[in-house]
Amino acid sequence: MLTAEVRDLGFVNWKNMDTYIGDKTYRYNGYNISDILQPNNIGDTSPDKVFVDMDIEKQHVKRRTALPTKVQLGLLQKINQNLALKADASYMFLPSYKPYLKAAAIFSAANSFYFAPGIAVGGFGKINSQIGLVVTLGHSWSVQLNVMALEYLLARKTYSGHGVDLFLAKLF
Repeated sequence: MLTAEVRDLGFVNWKNMDTYIGDKTYRYNGYNISDILQPNNIGDTSPDKVFVDMDIEKQHVKRRTALPTKVQLGLLQKINQNLALKADASYMFLPSYKPYLKAAAIFSAANSFYFAPGIAVGGFGKINSQIGLVVTLGHSWSVQLNVMALEYLLARKTYSGHGVDLFLAKLF
């Protein structure tokens, strides 16, 4: 089965978004508090007062932000009743993102439970191992949990981190 997906295509329009603009070098020397038990000795530390003191201007602006659009092609090949192979190639339109390639084997552990170890290369990292668990609910629903970059759990000083995906899917 061949699949094609486009995810997060679009924009978010922000109205009356608060932005803060300042163009100055700041030096913070702290606050002089003569008696910490008397709150009135601290003075006015409200955000508006601090912004005025630091020449920071608050503006209400409109802004349009593009969503991180992702394009993905996938191929799923059923080998037998208990095994399928899956390959994905995807790209996300973000700086520093590299084409992402993933291969996985999907094992049927029971009627509605699947185990899917895999390996991936690209994206924001180099190479990482993954493990997925899938439970089908009826004929059209499924829940999938993926843990990515398992090598981080074994060698934290060498790898930068790991992640988790949780999906709820409905087939139409």
